[in-house]
Amino acid sequence: MFLNPHESKWPILALVCVLLLFVAGPCASAEELRIEIDGGAIKALPIAIVPFALPANFPQDLAKIIESDLSMSGKFSPMMRKHMISTPSLLKEVNFKDWRLLGIENLVIGRVDRDGSKLVVNFSLIDVYRGTELLARRIPVSIDQVRKAAHLVSDIVYAELLGKRGDFGTKIAYVTLDREGGEYQLVIADLDGHDPRPILKSPEPLLSPAWSPDGLSLAYVSFEDGRSAIFVQDLKTRARRKIRLGGGINGSPAFSPDGDRLVITSSRDGNPDLFVYSLLDQSVKKITAHPAIDTEGHWSPDGRGLVFTSDRSGGAQIYYVGLDGSSPRRGSFEMGDYNANAEYSGDGQRLVMISRGGRGHRVAILNLATGESRFLSDSILDESPSFSPNGDMVIYSSKVKNVSRLIAVSTDGNMVARKFTLGQSEIREPAWGPRID
Repeated sequence: MFLNPHESKWPILALVCVLLLFVAGPCASAEELRIEIDGGAIKALPIAIVPFALPANFPQDLAKIIESDLSMSGKFSPMMRKHMISTPSLLKEVNFKDWRLLGIENLVIGRVDRDGSKLVVNFSLIDVYRGTELLARRIPVSIDQVRKAAHLVSDIVYAELLGKRGDFGTKIAYVTLDREGGEYQLVIADLDGHDPRPILKSPEPLLSPAWSPDGLSLAYVSFEDGRSAIFVQDLKTRARRKIRLGGGINGSPAFSPDGDRLVITSSRDGNPDLFVYSLLDQSVKKITAHPAIDTEGHWSPDGRGLVFTSDRSGGAQIYYVGLDGSSPRRGSFEMGDYNANAEYSGDGQRLVMISRGGRGHRVAILNLATGESRFLSDSILDESPSFSPNGDMVIYSSKVKNVSRLIAVSTDGNMVARKFTLGQSEIREPAWGPRID
């Protein structure tokens, strides 16, 4: 259920609704993101990821990838390797007393074996205090799937210890530009910044990437022909479908949970309103019709309604509208005079948004059952927050020292930030992809 509306007690400021444009800059090729940990976990679980036993000249450090994944979540505090007394790769080699003295609760050990032309990643998760093996897995992989296998190990460990599936094997989409030229890139990459792949290059701005639920397509806004239009692009074939509902603004696409529809902001009737576009039969349904600006629609997980930003109360606030024809209801109260760009968590229990409070525009999270809200960031100019599939993390862009970078934070506030940078290039418009297996 969405929050019940009541009278706002806050002063009202006008909403300025514009399509954000980057400063021109070239980006000749997709670079890997560099990651910087800023701050540390407050109540993280101590864990040791012991270096795996590897074949000679093996190109990947699996334990380091797993350690980075678990650290990123803010739920775990991996032990530094230099503090490890031993490096067992088999259960029989584990000295439980040593690890207990080091304060380690859980231990991940493993090895990579060759099996003909294939590789096999073997690993175990061990409860140090009980002296038991919680689980053991054998994962056959090819050499080009080793990083994927490491992320899978992270997901399995996360699920076993926290009771919720991890999202380390998912991808992110984002837009980059260099400061010295005129080419934008829409890029997808692994969550840890590896394997970046340009989806589109353009001399004109690219905005608002949105994943389809199956992870096979991206919708985004492009100005490549001089006017804003929405494109839906197949990530495998590169085939594109152009959607323009009329002149003026065409923006902020978001896929429905079933993947068959898009919610779009369009000013085809003279004023920015929300429309639902069917990808099956190209039919269009107007959802809002108000003199105010209605924009940034996102679907509820059940597909029955939308949250969106509107200035119908005098300033930017979050509203909910059902697709049954019911009237929109305001959902952001006692959160200040500016709240925008909201998105549901996968379980429908929370909204993440940009809220103006104290120092500037910051990422905030709203519990829909209790009405309680809190800030997740301490920066001053945040944009485009996006939940992880399991709802435990949020990625967003933030202006830091005049350069936009991506930042990932735990939604429980357990980790200050993990910052993704790309030299002096701008990185904006992040969208967290779905699980696809």
